[in-house]
Amino acid sequence: MPDAWTGGASLTFQLSTDGINYHDLHHVDPKTFYPFEIEVARPPVGGCVTLPASMGAAVSFVKVRSGTRSLPISQQADRLFQFVLEIPS
Repeated sequence: MPDAWTGGASLTFQLSTDGINYHDLHHVDPKTFYPFEIEVARPPVGGCVTLPASMGAAVSFVKVRSGTRSLPISQQADRLFQFVLEIPS
């Protein structure tokens, strides 16, 4: 996570296989089959966030959004993220 983050905004994600067409990342509740947006609430400013390995194993491109699709939160400045990926053998 960046050292500065505006307004305690959640993190949400968009994924793409081609770098052109992006789609919001959702998960489906296995009991109800109801989809919900993947949201990292109150991310630790200046800390690390570990995401599940199954988040997008076949995805090549990721966009990080401040806030949710229905309630995006503008950051007061550009924020720089660093991604560390574990590539399965």
